[in-house]
Amino acid sequence: MILYNMFSEIVLHSRGAGMLEKCVEAMIEWARICIKLSNIPKAIAILEEAEKLMASIDTVENIALVTYLRGRLYTVKARGKYSLEQFERALELYYRAARTLGMDFPRQRSLVRLKSKYYLAKVKSYLNPTGKEKNRSSKSLFYSLIVSQIASCFNGMHKLFVKLRDWDRAALAAIWGLKHALRHRKGSTVLVKSFANFFHTAYHVGYSESIAWMQERSLEIVAENVHRIDADYLDAVVRFYTALFRCQTLRSKKILSIELGKVVLHINDKLQHQSAEWDIIPILCELLLSHRRIAETVQTLWALQQLIVHQQSSPTGHIWYYAICLDVLLDTSCCIETYRRSENFYYKNRESFLAQRDGFASARLFANLWLWCVRYGAWVAADNWLALLRDHFVLSAYDSTININTAVRILEGMVLTLINHIEARNTAQIRRVRASIETLLGSVEQALAVNRNHVARFELMRIYYRQVVDPRAGGTVRRELAAAAKRAHQRNDRLCHDQIEHTAKVCKWLGGWVGGWVGFWSVFASLCDLLA
Repeated sequence: MILYNMFSEIVLHSRGAGMLEKCVEAMIEWARICIKLSNIPKAIAILEEAEKLMASIDTVENIALVTYLRGRLYTVKARGKYSLEQFERALELYYRAARTLGMDFPRQRSLVRLKSKYYLAKVKSYLNPTGKEKNRSSKSLFYSLIVSQIASCFNGMHKLFVKLRDWDRAALAAIWGLKHALRHRKGSTVLVKSFANFFHTAYHVGYSESIAWMQERSLEIVAENVHRIDADYLDAVVRFYTALFRCQTLRSKKILSIELGKVVLHINDKLQHQSAEWDIIPILCELLLSHRRIAETVQTLWALQQLIVHQQSSPTGHIWYYAICLDVLLDTSCCIETYRRSENFYYKNRESFLAQRDGFASARLFANLWLWCVRYGAWVAADNWLALLRDHFVLSAYDSTININTAVRILEGMVLTLINHIEARNTAQIRRVRASIETLLGSVEQALAVNRNHVARFELMRIYYRQVVDPRAGGTVRRELAAAAKRAHQRNDRLCHDQIEHTAKVCKWLGGWVGGWVGFWSVFASLCDLLA
């Protein structure tokens, strides 16, 4: 509220003194503060008034200043419309801001992809440590301001395209924004946000592994360009390190990813910044489980409990806590919270599931509750959880590793459901479940083409399914399992590797899998002796 009052006073006094340029600039900042305080109608009213005043200062002498102020005004107004979820209007304002600043964002998808490749090459040349940097100190003040504002505009545009799941345009906005941020490195917050958007997009569209050197170089550039530290800068730093952590998870160096995840968690804890925690903690727990570090997973869940205490109003943390506890239970048979307590949590907090916006958390919890019931033959309860799961789970081509993990768990449950219908000779249900499995297999395979974290576990589930619908000789299955085990080893996924080895042993004991599924799954669901 201090900044709110300060800018309102500046607007009042500068208008009274006839300093219209200063008045318009202060009004834009005042509107930005209103948006941060969620007073969107006030912000829109201030910006509309500022746009009318700008006609008074739109002269030939002020062309550079007016260009900068108009671009900034449209960008801030677009953020306000985004906050109101008026996405089409926000997009038009972002396009208008970019045109005002001299950058016409392309509409055709083919041109978007072409420009992405072109500007990515430019960004790589700017980041190349052996290349000669251009002298930026000789540029005029307004040139620097406009370039920085272009980067800020593209950062906002990137956020909107991510919301709309338009990854081609999100990639161009992120790359183009980073290009301008690198040309003008005096805006620390804009630079760090641009890096964060770039790596966030790389993580989703599948080229994060090819730009590992750029991630390392970005750390040096960010450290060299700290000019002012404020709340916005700290928020950008959290997003930057979170994006780096996500990119590292796609590489096979899980130990490095785990350590970086702990650093990000520590930064968030010290800054009391909770908005990124819900992405970090589930992925970090996935990594710890895959590396068989069960004790550290429990410690991370304890950190999640501490976070829930600090942020009591958010239901997301509670949902993730029980969802991850069930992850541990289903994958290792190590019980932190029982199925009954997780079930009771849902029934006591149904309203909070409607209020929270993190669909990943709800989908994971319902998938785990459903899978537990399916594994142990509680089919009536399983049908109830499945109905809730259908309302919350959607898998897209460029989805998060969190949602892909959920999809693989759903595959396991569907295979078990298929086995149950085969044993009951229910042909109608067999056809229906097989069609659903085939559809989900295709969706997961498409998602894994970009994000390959769970590829070994997916291969294991596909082997299960193929063996159910078309039983083959034990030698063929063992060769497929050996290939899946090799892939798990390459991905450094120790837990999945052990599950595959365990499956191969059971297959050998049963002399193939024909008729041995009931016994196999009871063994598979209890891995305590394997992980001890």
